[in-house]
Amino acid sequence: MSVPFSVASIALIFYTLGTHRIPISLWHQENDAPVHIVTYGAYSRIRHPFYASFILGLLGALIFCPHYGTLYTFLHGLVVLNITAAKEERRLSESEFGAEYQEYIQRTGRFLPRFYSPLR
Repeated sequence: MSVPFSVASIALIFYTLGTHRIPISLWHQENDAPVHIVTYGAYSRIRHPFYASFILGLLGALIFCPHYGTLYTFLHGLVVLNITAAKEERRLSESEFGAEYQEYIQRTGRFLPRFYSPLR
């Protein structure tokens, strides 16, 4: 059961990497100013696909090894990733792309795709 989650996690990581197409050496620029909002590829449905892939991996580990330590790691990961994502979203909302990013938030989910009902 955990193998599909692990495979999905790895696939989402590579799909997201393909969206960025930037050298790995440039990933660790914590305070870099955004040039534009990425809304294509994995980002067309999920605002944080890297974090979603980590959550999938942690869920796969929890299913593979159902233990209190793994449960703690999964829950801790959810909290930390949620806080980190919220900080990033706040920073982007306050940037020059704030209005565009707020509209993007309305149509995408943070870690899971947002599905709209035609009845809404």
